[in-house]
Amino acid sequence: MKDRIISKIDQLLHFVFPNRCYEIMLLKYNFLHRKSLIRMSLTGAVVECYIKKPPADVNFYESVSYSIRKIAEECISMVMSRLLGLGITVVSLLLFIPQILKIQFAQSGEGISLLSQLLGLFACFAVTFYSYAKGYVFIQWGDSFFVTIQMVIIIIQILWFSSRQAYAAVFLAFCWTISCAVMGEYIPIDVLAMLQAISIPVVIVAKVSFK
Repeated sequence: MKDRIISKIDQLLHFVFPNRCYEIMLLKYNFLHRKSLIRMSLTGAVVECYIKKPPADVNFYESVSYSIRKIAEECISMVMSRLLGLGITVVSLLLFIPQILKIQFAQSGEGISLLSQLLGLFACFAVTFYSYAKGYVFIQWGDSFFVTIQMVIIIIQILWFSSRQAYAAVFLAFCWTISCAVMGEYIPIDVLAMLQAISIPVVIVAKVSFK
């Protein structure tokens, strides 16, 4: 279990710091530790073979500045883009929480279209399952995963508070069965790819027909 957690953390770090950025920014310079960066710079440990060296007549401090600029040019934009994706995933955790709480406190899902929620859930399921089956890094599809969970909760609430508790139980069992089938690789990737491809038209229909 511990090794698996460490592996996932390492995978996440390599996603946020892609290509050479992981080795340059975390191992070579350790940008997360300022003293380490200063110490390595003053001892002349400047990126070495990882980036093109400046001309020989440039003084040491200009050389350090040059190296840091090169690192910024190559890595900062990529890292910021990955961090933005991570931020979107975190925000998706709270996307439907207000609606879930509203339904729970009102003990009613009146005014919410069940069919619209089902179509939206289908689209989220398709993206999540396809991304999982393809082995994409979680941060690339984590937003869809968390939205899927929240939509499942909303649909269960709608069914439960409309005196259709049996349907709510059947729906939950169905979602669990499909999830297990995908994780067990019982559903061909071609089928998941087809479902993922039609997810956008499904979302459009859901938005246009039930807004």
